[in-house]
Amino acid sequence: MAEKDLEKFFGYTETELNEMACPFEEGEWPEGVTKLLGRPRLANEEIKVVSTKIPASELELIDRRAKAAGITRSQFIRDACRSAVARAL
Repeated sequence: MAEKDLEKFFGYTETELNEMACPFEEGEWPEGVTKLLGRPRLANEEIKVVSTKIPASELELIDRRAKAAGITRSQFIRDACRSAVARAL
């Protein structure tokens, strides 16, 4: 892309972009500028992986119910566990 096209696309000159890049390249992250990329966190604490065995027919039912609810299998199972724990309290 030509320099003029970049300026038009970003709305900054090359000099302005270089000035803005310097703090980041030096490891300084100005307050309010950093954005986290990727999936949102599931919780405000460490997440642990749990593995279990489920009969194929039950897993198929879980998958159908999750799909009908418009959520992932993992979310369906987390919701079911959360509900069971809440009832036990």
